[in-house]
Amino acid sequence: MSKNHRSTCRLLHYTAERAVSCLDALHRSRYPLSGKSKIANKLHFVFMGDSRIRQQFYNFLRLIPDHDRRSNPSPIPLIYHGDIEVSSEILRLRVSFKWRPLVDDNVTETLRHWAISDRNEQPDLILFSMALWHIVQIHSTEEYLLYLKRLKELGLILNQLSNFSEIIWLNQYPTAQFYGGMPYGGANDSDIIVSDKLYHYNEDIRHILELVDEIGTVAGCEYGIPAIQWQRNTFALAH
Repeated sequence: MSKNHRSTCRLLHYTAERAVSCLDALHRSRYPLSGKSKIANKLHFVFMGDSRIRQQFYNFLRLIPDHDRRSNPSPIPLIYHGDIEVSSEILRLRVSFKWRPLVDDNVTETLRHWAISDRNEQPDLILFSMALWHIVQIHSTEEYLLYLKRLKELGLILNQLSNFSEIIWLNQYPTAQFYGGMPYGGANDSDIIVSDKLYHYNEDIRHILELVDEIGTVAGCEYGIPAIQWQRNTFALAH
């Protein structure tokens, strides 16, 4: 509530109808001439990262209607450490989940492939989130410096991709959970994921990617503000 103007700000509740209207508007903006073509262009959204971005991928699928949805694998497992593809001809939409829990060569190779691909293969929107696996696996200064080096390399590719894709890096939210005994966890007290560690990882990611991409704008760095966003002229989601 504003003290000066006594006005309120409400978050929009997205229904399936509103989501479809939004997708239609984005498609018209992105592919204004597709109606004259025999080949229908699809919007392509990519969710890339660990289990937390996978949950956002599932949330998005629950939001949009299932008219003629096709998925691979089918049915989609609830917990799946692999890539997932979903498409709809009616919605003119393709949604991909790329299981990339670590900033490594697998991530950079995927992004480099998109950077040199034809426009039809390049995603319209890419959402990233990956930090938890690094936190539970990094136990030395040398390992952390290697992580920062790879993050800088990733930032250079993201800067190139931002010429044709909307790119959003979602901050990890705070938690306190022990990951010992899990496939990606460790076995000692240093593997406890705490708010302090996540805060510093979010800050490091924000700092490095801002240095790489000077035209980038920051949507937020605190826990309550979700993302770092790259800007481009030809396609933008509503903020």
